[in-house]
Amino acid sequence: MKTDEPPSKINPKNIIAISIAGLAVVTTLWITGNAMICKNVGGMDIVTKSILPLVATWMGAIIAYYFAKDNFNAAADRYDSMIDKLSPEDKMRSKSIEKEMIPIKDMKTFQLNDMINKLILKDIHNAPVMEGLHRFIFLEAKKCRYIIHRSIFDRFISKKLIQFETMNDNINSNIRTLTLSNLIEEKDEAIFNFVHRSIVYLPVTGNLLDAKKALESNKFSQDVVITKNGRSDEEVLGWIPDTLLLSDYN
Repeated sequence: MKTDEPPSKINPKNIIAISIAGLAVVTTLWITGNAMICKNVGGMDIVTKSILPLVATWMGAIIAYYFAKDNFNAAADRYDSMIDKLSPEDKMRSKSIEKEMIPIKDMKTFQLNDMINKLILKDIHNAPVMEGLHRFIFLEAKKCRYIIHRSIFDRFISKKLIQFETMNDNINSNIRTLTLSNLIEEKDEAIFNFVHRSIVYLPVTGNLLDAKKALESNKFSQDVVITKNGRSDEEVLGWIPDTLLLSDYN
């Protein structure tokens, strides 16, 4: 059974090129023929000194376009073929942090001073503005201080529920008064390490393999913060979460 094949698309550039070539040939033949019939020497001079060089220029431009296009496509194909043959780590090494990071302008951040005394349940965990966020990035001015995952808030709340229940305290009342400051001051290592040691800093000149190795060297970290020289006291330029690296590595 025959199937209808979709009509091939016509490249406008091909139409233009063919039109120019055809127009050049027709124009040259018309002027040449007219000059020969009328035996117009001046007309022949125009043909040989002006028209033919112009036609040659047009034709040269058309040929250059097609050859340049083919060479570019061939080079692009070779590059894609080489990239496909690279190992996952080689691919990551070939990608710069500056191009792959999430820039600061696209990051959802909060000023630490504005949030430090906010209630975890009311103002952070369950606030409509926080809906959909799984990582909360807290800055001091333009410097990154904490990236706290929603799971750490959950762990902290669960720990305090157990603690208040054991102490026979008013559980609901006490839980509702917990603030971000309380979480940051928590000394339980299962929480403390993921609050205070969860970030690695890298310079913007690195590559994705550097980011991957940095995260692997810190078992508490799932986030890479990018600064000019890779220092924590510098302005944040961008962010690379571990999920970005995982998707790129696979």
